[in-house]
Amino acid sequence: MPIDYEIVRRAFRSLLKDETLFPWDKVVWENRAQPTVSPSSTEIWVMEDLIPVSERLSANDTLEAVAIIQYTVGVPRATGTEKAMELATTIKAALHPGQSVSLPDGSFAAGVVIEKSEHRAGRNSWGSTSSSGYDGVWYLTSVQVTWRAFATL
Repeated sequence: MPIDYEIVRRAFRSLLKDETLFPWDKVVWENRAQPTVSPSSTEIWVMEDLIPVSERLSANDTLEAVAIIQYTVGVPRATGTEKAMELATTIKAALHPGQSVSLPDGSFAAGVVIEKSEHRAGRNSWGSTSSSGYDGVWYLTSVQVTWRAFATL
Protein backbone atom coordinates (compact mmCIF):
# COMPACT_ATOMS: atom_id res chain seq x y z
CA MET A 1 0.00 0.00 0.00
CA PRO A 2 1.50 3.41 -0.91
CA ILE A 3 2.22 6.14 1.60
CA ASP A 4 -0.92 8.19 2.21
CA TYR A 5 0.42 11.64 3.04
CA GLU A 6 -3.05 12.99 3.83
CA ILE A 7 -3.49 10.44 6.64
CA VAL A 8 -0.12 11.45 8.06
CA ARG A 9 -1.03 15.14 7.81
CA ARG A 10 -4.24 14.54 9.79
CA ALA A 11 -2.32 12.55 12.41
CA PHE A 12 0.06 15.46 12.94
CA ARG A 13 -2.88 17.85 13.25
CA SER A 14 -4.41 15.65 15.96
CA LEU A 15 -1.18 15.95 17.98
CA LEU A 16 -1.55 19.74 17.90
CA LYS A 17 -5.26 19.84 18.83
CA ASP A 18 -4.49 19.76 22.54
CA GLU A 19 -2.25 22.80 22.28
CA THR A 20 -4.37 25.72 23.50
CA LEU A 21 -2.20 28.31 21.74
CA PHE A 22 -2.77 26.88 18.27
CA PRO A 23 -5.04 29.25 16.27
CA TRP A 24 -7.13 26.67 14.40
CA ASP A 25 -9.26 29.36 12.76
CA LYS A 26 -6.13 31.06 11.35
CA VAL A 27 -4.40 28.07 9.77
CA VAL A 28 -3.65 28.10 6.04
CA TRP A 29 -4.37 24.48 5.07
CA GLU A 30 -3.38 23.31 1.60
CA ASN A 31 -6.19 23.62 -0.94
CA ARG A 32 -8.22 25.84 1.41
CA ALA A 33 -8.91 29.55 1.31
CA GLN A 34 -6.45 31.58 3.35
CA PRO A 35 -7.95 33.12 6.51
CA THR A 36 -8.03 36.89 6.53
CA VAL A 37 -5.54 38.43 8.94
CA SER A 38 -5.10 42.17 8.85
CA PRO A 39 -1.50 43.32 9.23
CA SER A 40 -2.78 46.09 11.48
CA SER A 41 -4.08 43.49 13.96
CA THR A 42 -2.16 41.45 16.50
CA GLU A 43 -3.50 38.14 15.16
CA ILE A 44 -1.23 35.18 14.58
CA TRP A 45 -1.59 32.76 11.67
CA VAL A 46 -0.01 29.45 10.66
CA MET A 47 0.70 27.88 7.28
CA GLU A 48 1.17 24.11 7.03
CA ASP A 49 3.22 22.49 4.24
CA LEU A 50 3.95 18.80 3.75
CA ILE A 51 7.09 18.18 1.71
CA PRO A 52 7.84 14.59 0.59
CA VAL A 53 11.62 14.04 0.52
CA SER A 54 12.10 10.45 -0.61
CA GLU A 55 10.47 7.06 -0.96
CA ARG A 56 12.33 3.80 -1.42
CA LEU A 57 11.39 0.18 -1.64
CA SER A 58 13.45 -2.41 0.24
CA ALA A 59 14.01 -6.04 -0.74
CA ASN A 60 11.38 -7.24 1.74
CA ASP A 61 8.59 -5.20 0.08
CA THR A 62 8.65 -2.43 2.67
CA LEU A 63 8.21 1.10 1.42
CA GLU A 64 10.05 3.73 3.44
CA ALA A 65 9.17 7.40 3.13
CA VAL A 66 10.91 10.44 4.55
CA ALA A 67 9.12 13.78 4.56
CA ILE A 68 8.98 17.15 6.28
CA ILE A 69 5.92 18.84 7.67
CA GLN A 70 6.54 22.53 8.16
CA TYR A 71 4.54 25.02 10.18
CA THR A 72 5.26 28.65 9.31
CA VAL A 73 4.02 31.05 11.98
CA GLY A 74 3.30 34.65 11.03
CA VAL A 75 2.42 37.80 12.92
CA PRO A 76 2.22 41.42 11.80
CA ARG A 77 5.78 42.72 12.07
CA ALA A 78 4.73 45.76 14.09
CA THR A 79 3.46 43.55 16.95
CA GLY A 80 6.89 42.09 17.72
CA THR A 81 8.11 38.51 17.62
CA GLU A 82 7.03 37.14 21.01
CA LYS A 83 3.71 35.54 19.97
CA ALA A 84 5.22 33.86 16.91
CA MET A 85 8.22 32.55 18.84
CA GLU A 86 5.97 31.26 21.64
CA LEU A 87 3.72 29.36 19.22
CA ALA A 88 6.69 27.92 17.30
CA THR A 89 8.17 26.72 20.60
CA THR A 90 4.83 25.08 21.48
CA ILE A 91 4.66 23.32 18.11
CA LYS A 92 8.25 22.08 18.43
CA ALA A 93 7.56 20.74 21.94
CA ALA A 94 4.40 18.94 20.77
CA LEU A 95 6.24 17.27 17.87
CA HIS A 96 9.48 16.03 19.37
CA PRO A 97 12.14 13.60 18.04
CA GLY A 98 11.54 9.93 18.82
CA GLN A 99 7.79 10.43 19.09
CA SER A 100 5.55 7.89 17.36
CA VAL A 101 2.63 9.33 15.45
CA SER A 102 -0.55 7.28 15.79
CA LEU A 103 -2.44 6.51 12.61
CA PRO A 104 -5.98 5.17 12.29
CA ASP A 105 -6.35 1.37 12.49
CA GLY A 106 -5.97 -0.29 9.12
CA SER A 107 -4.06 2.60 7.59
CA PHE A 108 -1.11 2.16 5.28
CA ALA A 109 1.85 2.40 7.64
CA ALA A 110 3.47 0.12 10.13
CA GLY A 111 4.63 3.27 11.85
CA VAL A 112 5.47 6.95 11.62
CA VAL A 113 8.27 8.33 13.76
CA ILE A 114 9.44 11.90 14.17
CA GLU A 115 13.18 12.06 13.54
CA LYS A 116 13.91 15.74 13.97
CA SER A 117 12.09 18.91 15.01
CA GLU A 118 13.78 22.23 14.32
CA HIS A 119 12.71 25.78 15.06
CA ARG A 120 14.11 27.91 12.24
CA ALA A 121 15.27 31.48 12.73
CA GLY A 122 12.64 34.13 12.24
CA ARG A 123 12.68 36.65 9.42
CA ASN A 124 10.73 39.57 8.06
CA SER A 125 8.79 38.92 4.86
CA TRP A 126 10.00 40.76 1.78
CA GLY A 127 8.99 40.95 -1.83
CA SER A 128 5.83 39.76 -3.44
CA THR A 129 4.55 36.91 -1.27
CA SER A 130 0.84 37.34 -1.78
CA SER A 131 -1.77 39.31 -3.63
CA SER A 132 -2.96 40.90 -0.39
CA GLY A 133 -0.99 44.11 -0.89
CA TYR A 134 0.57 43.71 2.56
CA ASP A 135 3.94 42.31 1.51
CA GLY A 136 6.81 43.02 3.85
CA VAL A 137 4.69 43.54 6.96
CA TRP A 138 4.92 40.03 8.41
CA TYR A 139 7.38 38.46 10.82
CA LEU A 140 7.72 34.74 10.00
CA THR A 141 9.30 31.83 11.83
CA SER A 142 8.92 28.12 11.16
CA VAL A 143 9.16 24.67 12.67
CA GLN A 144 10.33 21.86 10.39
CA VAL A 145 9.53 18.32 11.50
CA THR A 146 11.26 15.49 9.65
CA TRP A 147 9.45 12.16 9.87
CA ARG A 148 9.82 8.62 8.54
CA ALA A 149 7.08 6.12 7.70
CA PHE A 150 7.16 2.44 6.80
CA ALA A 151 4.50 0.61 4.82
CA THR A 152 4.32 -3.03 3.78
CA LEU A 153 3.34 -3.53 0.17
